Amino acid sequence: MRNPIAGTCLLRRGFIWVAFAAAVLLPSAARAECSGVLEGEVLDVERRQPISGARVMVPAQVRVAESGAGGRYRLEGLCPGEFRVEVEKPGYSRHVERFGIRDHTNQHDFFLTPFDLGQVDIRARELNGADREAHVVETLDGEALARTRGLDLGRSLQALTGVQVIGSGAVSKPVVNGFTGQRLLILNDGIRHESQDWSLDHGPEIDPFSAGKLQVVKGAAGVRFGPDALGGVILLEPPPYPEQPGLSGETTLVGFANGFGGAGALSVQAALPRWFGDDGPQLFTRGQASLRKQGTLRTPRYFLANTGQEEANFGGALRAEWDAAYVEASADFYQTNYGIFFGIGDSSFTTFQDQLDAELPFGSEFFRFDLGFERPFVSVKHLTTRLEAGAELSDAVRVDLRYAFQRDDRREFDQVQRRFRDRPQATFELDTHYAEVAGTVSTGPLETELGLTYQHQVNGFFGANPFIPDYVRNAGGAFAQTRWVADRVALDAGVRVDLSRYRFCVGERSSFAEELPTSPACEPDEREAIREFSAVTFGVGGIFELADGWTFRTNLGSAVRNPAPNELFVNGVSSGLAALERGDPDLDNEITYNLQGQIEYQGDRTAFSASAYTHYVDGYIYAGPVLTEDGIPVAPLTNRGRFPLFQYAQIDAVFAGIDAEAAVRPFPWMELKTQLSLIRGEDLSNDRFVVFVPPDSVRTRLTLAPPGTVLGSDYVYAESQVVLQQTRFDLDADFAEPPPSYHLLNVGLGTTFEVSGQSFRLQVEIRNLGNEVYRDYLSRLRYYADEPGLQGFLRLQMPFETRF
Repeated sequence: MRNPIAGTCLLRRGFIWVAFAAAVLLPSAARAECSGVLEGEVLDVERRQPISGARVMVPAQVRVAESGAGGRYRLEGLCPGEFRVEVEKPGYSRHVERFGIRDHTNQHDFFLTPFDLGQVDIRARELNGADREAHVVETLDGEALARTRGLDLGRSLQALTGVQVIGSGAVSKPVVNGFTGQRLLILNDGIRHESQDWSLDHGPEIDPFSAGKLQVVKGAAGVRFGPDALGGVILLEPPPYPEQPGLSGETTLVGFANGFGGAGALSVQAALPRWFGDDGPQLFTRGQASLRKQGTLRTPRYFLANTGQEEANFGGALRAEWDAAYVEASADFYQTNYGIFFGIGDSSFTTFQDQLDAELPFGSEFFRFDLGFERPFVSVKHLTTRLEAGAELSDAVRVDLRYAFQRDDRREFDQVQRRFRDRPQATFELDTHYAEVAGTVSTGPLETELGLTYQHQVNGFFGANPFIPDYVRNAGGAFAQTRWVADRVALDAGVRVDLSRYRFCVGERSSFAEELPTSPACEPDEREAIREFSAVTFGVGGIFELADGWTFRTNLGSAVRNPAPNELFVNGVSSGLAALERGDPDLDNEITYNLQGQIEYQGDRTAFSASAYTHYVDGYIYAGPVLTEDGIPVAPLTNRGRFPLFQYAQIDAVFAGIDAEAAVRPFPWMELKTQLSLIRGEDLSNDRFVVFVPPDSVRTRLTLAPPGTVLGSDYVYAESQVVLQQTRFDLDADFAEPPPSYHLLNVGLGTTFEVSGQSFRLQVEIRNLGNEVYRDYLSRLRYYADEPGLQGFLRLQMPFETRF
């Protein structure tokens, strides 16, 4: 009988060698046809001085160059024709220009305009530059974003300094400043993402393929973005529309070895001809679709049975623009089904404790590869629709309106008797309506923004044993923010007021229902509970240009989070954690006060940034174990067995950390970059550590470009990723000690080539090259099994562009 593990190894090795051969041999044959050169200088339009470190790109031909110390740049291997050339540099507005390239040396200079800090718009969709934001902002776009295609949102954001992930198997959630889940706000194309986000295995229902840019705003941002932005805000922006009538887009194919899966995506953006004359609207449209499927993941020692996943997503938008107004409508649909590792499905607490002491998961010798999955598994569908309009009423006044509707449908299928296998064991449906009106008034260096928001949510649970009750939530907010901009300084300040009201319908079988009244708004077998919350938040910050290349930014702000429905009224066994969770209806708001600062330097050959932050959290909500006087966990008997009881409570806590990044480029073809992240969490109420705080980590990457090419166009890299053991933990609030430190080695290469005039980008990447056996402190898998081992990616991207 053929050994399936040996076959897996052979296929993986074949995948890697074929990918490397394609990456090395195809470009040399394809590029011989094109010999055009574009060279010149990049200059500051105001001071007429050369700009170094500016990126000059021809997207249609996948060519990138960087200006040197004298502002000089040079792009080689260009095919003749008329193409869009993009030039960008931190601190300057992005410049786009169409240029006719001939089959010889072409001379052309580009002029960049410094950012006008007074033009910052509160709408997340138009937050286009970290240099215009008083908060610390990390951006992932261009080539860096392309190297994450095929990953989910959380693992895509791991490329940014200070961003970790928490989760298990196919699901992950980003962690920023030590906060995750309900303490992070996600805005997808300006819309606040709403879902059932109350468990570690509830990842964001967002397709990263739909994003042309990802940004992470670190720190409390409650004034600008509203409730729940305690640790930061994640912004997803779609690819921009073409500036001239025409069509642009990209086709992406991704294959990965571990899981023998693949993904494909197509995105198209178009600016349509002016069908209604010069006085009519300019129409734009875009469409996007993606598919993803993977089978069972594998650790270096065994398969992680039932970790397959399948995903299908699509969406589109239509926009009409006049000289001083616009209207845009969009819709996006996301669907995923994924299995839950068999080891997590154990329902016995005794078995769970025995598993903690075992080196291998119970039954791992029987685990095999499978392209599909079976119970237990989860099915999630998420629909988002948006309607937005805006108008400039005068040179100084602008008004924007927005409405969005979201439906999140989550269904959980447990291991049950055969007669119950025709339906899910739990169904959660969440409908969210959101409306916003915002106005901007500009008078010289002063800009003031005012806005009102309203949200209406209806949550329904369908299942035999309700984990959380049905509820209706109404919330409103009002904000005001003012900015003042001078030559080298920009200051802003703002304040926000939020009110929210919950109406819960708690089942009579719940332990919370005894003292609650009946209500015609609830079912006959339910009781009504009303909870109301209010909060005032503030923010002040500034950006200071200290000297050429040096920038300092600082921000003092606050953000508020209402207790989540599960924290108030949860009463059931948490899937996969072998714990009985119980809420506290008397919980109050969770409020953080955040101070952060960042120093940043951008030079010709070096770049450096370091940010420090501290969060004081008043009323930090967490689930702690209930212990007897002897320190033994209280474990009540349930219909699923006996489980330790975890009770939600509030404490005062402080989080403090440092994120730093340094890059040096001694030669145009070499770059060495190091990223460092340190964070500490303290429970001030009980004088102990906060659990699940990310451990210290450092990542170092050496990137080289082959002779005659430029970094970003062709490259090969080697990366060292070190995660230290978390030594600051509390066993009274966790099940097991943190796993040991681990060191991963990642390598990859990228190149561009052309076939019959069509540009292609090919990337090959191998993560965990040494097939290291390790467990991650933030992963729920660590209680049961190792993390997946060696993973290989092959990415082929085909950008395209045409003019009408």
